[in-house]
Amino acid sequence: MSGESPAVILFDADGYEVDVIEDSDGYRRLAADTRTISDPFSRDRDKLVSVNFGQSVTATTYYAFIDLDGPGYKHTSGTKVIVGAAGGRAIKSNSGAKWQVTLMVVLRIDGTDADLGILPLASVSLLDTSKFSGDSQVVLFPAVQDFSVSSGEFEKVTDGSQELNVTAVNTGTTVQDVLGNSVTPAVGDVLLRATKISGGGTLGFTYSMQYWVE
Repeated sequence: MSGESPAVILFDADGYEVDVIEDSDGYRRLAADTRTISDPFSRDRDKLVSVNFGQSVTATTYYAFIDLDGPGYKHTSGTKVIVGAAGGRAIKSNSGAKWQVTLMVVLRIDGTDADLGILPLASVSLLDTSKFSGDSQVVLFPAVQDFSVSSGEFEKVTDGSQELNVTAVNTGTTVQDVLGNSVTPAVGDVLLRATKISGGGTLGFTYSMQYWVE
């Protein structure tokens, strides 16, 4: 009929109709032309879930921020975390104290110790003791990053900030996750560590992350 576009129907090798093709980069296109109807970024956006955690501590403490196969999380269990965005805030009650809150990924772990990949851009350092009141810091990590791990290393990150042979993290020691469960860390899990370097008082911190698990 006048004004209507012609139809093109493609078939695969088995004789079935093909409507959409996916190229090597993950872009999906209409088989009849070159228009993109879906790309890997828009599809992954629909996988995003969030986790929030806040705590007040008086001593160095580890927490499981994202447990890949942990109960109660909104993600589907998998083997790697892909971060969409992250942010954190920490405040110390004693201006003379030194604290750090470190976001990290388990690269290797056994019954004795673990190797941890540190994420400096999403970690907090409160090391200034010159002020007369409590100090605080906010960090943002607004970038998509794949934290998959293979053979004790990040697959997608050149990491010069590893901590090796950390005895406080091992398969014989549980840590608290964001829901209060006692869990055993595993490769690929994301941990938070609040570290008291010196001084007294408390550290209050909150962290949030948008992510998905594959």
